[in-house]
Amino acid sequence: MAAQTNSIPAVGRPNDIVDIRAGMLFPFPFRVFGAIFILTGIVMMLIEPIPSVLLIIIGIGVVTAYEGTEIDPANNTFREYYSFLTIRKGSRRTFSRIEKLFIHSSALRERIPMATFWWSHKLDRVDYNAYVKFSEGTRVFLFSHGDKKEVVERLNRIASTLNVPVADYTGPDHD
Repeated sequence: MAAQTNSIPAVGRPNDIVDIRAGMLFPFPFRVFGAIFILTGIVMMLIEPIPSVLLIIIGIGVVTAYEGTEIDPANNTFREYYSFLTIRKGSRRTFSRIEKLFIHSSALRERIPMATFWWSHKLDRVDYNAYVKFSEGTRVFLFSHGDKKEVVERLNRIASTLNVPVADYTGPDHD
């Protein structure tokens, strides 16, 4: 399995379930603390075995937690899930058919406060969000990325597996 969230392709399982991994569940600083928990647990193993095992389990849970969507076209079901320690949690829902996969863009503006209160850094960027739309009108978020080309390539791989069209609603100014 690849380490980068956005490079993980849709994977067809033997029973044709398409697994689309959206991304890590916790932000980077929390994953750093998870790694610190793991290292602390390993160092403490000989001194305090029970708390160290607990630290290791919590650390691995935080570092490996992610979210995603599974689509089973054979049984017309999907589920949005959270994965902790490779255990996926989420309820299955049914659909009649998949209407399309589509891309929307969203402009983000972040203000990052600096040490001096009268000056801050502004960060403007565009994220491209991928969705699946079912015939009942249900719209489910699949994944997001800052590079439109990567989103389109990944959605085309998923669309070829599911045999559905891809629509681009980003507009001409976001190419």
